[in-house]
Amino acid sequence: MEKLSGKMKKFIHKETILTDIKKAALNIFLLTLEDNQISEAINPGQFLQLKIKGKILRRPFSIFSRSNNTIKILFRVCGEGTKILSEMKPQSKLDIIGPLGNGFPLDSKSPLFIAGGLGVAPLNFLANEIKNSGKFIYGTKHENEFVALSFPETTKHKIIKISEEKDKKNVCDILPEHLENTDTVYASGPRKMLKKVADICTKNKTTCFITWEERMGCGFGLCQSCAVKTRAGYKMTCADGPVFNINELDWHEH
Repeated sequence: MEKLSGKMKKFIHKETILTDIKKAALNIFLLTLEDNQISEAINPGQFLQLKIKGKILRRPFSIFSRSNNTIKILFRVCGEGTKILSEMKPQSKLDIIGPLGNGFPLDSKSPLFIAGGLGVAPLNFLANEIKNSGKFIYGTKHENEFVALSFPETTKHKIIKISEEKDKKNVCDILPEHLENTDTVYASGPRKMLKKVADICTKNKTTCFITWEERMGCGFGLCQSCAVKTRAGYKMTCADGPVFNINELDWHEH
């Protein structure tokens, strides 16, 4: 294997209070943490590592939204760790590390957001931070998996929802018709979806940034468990990503 990159960056390690947790959709929960340090420092696309009771390795989570003193995390119950997290009670304490990784560039004049499933989390955060209005295409497999998006009144993104169950198509099927007058596509979701988005944007010569997912051990680029093949060799998803320009990745390897 080629030499791996990844540099440790400054981060905050703290214990914080879980102030609220509620069901947002089928098997999907929205968790609110009381915080004023990480919420000020974190950028869209970066993530947190949470320590879950009884589990050795921390779990990485994207940020759904933030305010002056709170952070919201959206997650799906898909294993024992997330089940434990979903059953925690308000006022419980959580050990967190962040912000980790690199975020999205925020300079798009006409953005197009493509969210698949839980990929909606980092893009909801991003859409709140980008100043210029654009389109937000949000796809799920089933109607009962949509979660409510939370944009400020000053942000006038056009929201387009599509479910494979009801509409018999997915976000990639309608992406080409929305690329006109778009300068940057931001995508987050399943790997199969990201590969299709990358192919469409490459053919249309449209700038595109994605969030990449790999299993992570440490979150700092030290354990090297989240290596991703790029055109410049192997990089760490946690330290060099999770946001990548589609032109950086070696798509033949993924």
